[in-house]
Order: sequence, then C-alpha cells, then structure tokens
Amino acid sequence: MNSKITHDEAARRFEMQTEGYKAHLSYIIRGKIMDIVHTFVPKQLRGRGIAAALVEAAYDYALEEGYSCQATCPYARTWLNRNK
Repeated sequence: MNSKITHDEAARRFEMQTEGYKAHLSYIIRGKIMDIVHTFVPKQLRGRGIAAALVEAAYDYALEEGYSCQATCPYARTWLNRNK
C-alpha cells in the first residue's frame, strides 16, 4: 500500500485513493473531542490495512491538535481499543 492519505479539514474527512477507488474516514469535532463516525473501504480494497491506516492518521491528527479521540464507528472503536 503506497497510496497517500489526504486530510480535507473542511469536509472533516481523511481519504486514500488507490487503484481508482477511494476509501475514507469521516469525523466530527465536539469541543475538544474528535469522534470518528464512519470508515469506508470499497470491497475491492478490503483486507489491505487501509481502514487501519485511516484511523491511525485520524488518531495522530487528534493528538497533534489537542483533541481526545473517540469513535462512534464500530471499526474505529475496535481499532482504538486494541491500539491506543
């Protein structure tokens, strides 16, 4: 996986485009909390660690900006519980 993750702050999304498909993660900010609300990876790209890379990028951004991170998204919640 050599695709770059981009962050669209205005849309509150992290995205990765690879092989003509786009995976994304959406979040909301409430006060000093960043809530990851949705993660999507097209079926053609699943099983490659893309969702994990998106959640990690969002988590790193939250820490850099002074937010605590939580997840409404079940995948992101599981990732955070296992990795942070």
